[in-house]
Amino acid sequence: MGDINYLSGIPLGKIIKWGSAKESQLTVVLKAGRDSDQVEAVDTLGVVKTMVFEGRLTGDFDDIQTTIWMIEAIVDGKQTSSSPLYSPFVSGVVTVGMTPGVRKQGSIGTTSGVVSFSLWDSSALFLTRGVINGDRVKNLLTGETAIVTGGNEQVLFLNNDIFTTWPVSYAVTVHINIKVMKFDYKWELPGLSYCNYQMTVMQVM
Repeated sequence: MGDINYLSGIPLGKIIKWGSAKESQLTVVLKAGRDSDQVEAVDTLGVVKTMVFEGRLTGDFDDIQTTIWMIEAIVDGKQTSSSPLYSPFVSGVVTVGMTPGVRKQGSIGTTSGVVSFSLWDSSALFLTRGVINGDRVKNLLTGETAIVTGGNEQVLFLNNDIFTTWPVSYAVTVHINIKVMKFDYKWELPGLSYCNYQMTVMQVM
């Protein structure tokens, strides 16, 4: 089931659809005194970014069950803090130190050459897009993955030598902190070899 879409260390398998929305919550407040029959609306939530995505877990039945259990454990009240969501589809902002609004955006591109234990793309802006150590890279030709250990705007250093020819298409994750709001899943019968799911998450700044 391994890929480069992860919730903390939980593999999310293949992502099939990804959507994003911003929502706010207005609460009705009654006016006092002679205007008591009038109401106002107060923004009690602010603007919150939510993401809804659908995916598929494939492989061994017991492995899929374990993944479902780990995600459900988060949803069922055991998520005491936010969790990092790793995916090339992430597009958001974070606060780093005292600097607000740092861009976090995954990348898909093509390598410019071969550098041992590295990903080199001369047109990339990896640091500007928020890629840091611990993010993940996938060779879209071979399916091999690696973890980012350092780098600059055009070169990412990797813990696994997965780019030995070129040009090769690749995907790079970034991660944002989220809380899981909803998780639904459905087994496909017969066979029990894959399970579709839908997850709604909220970015935590």
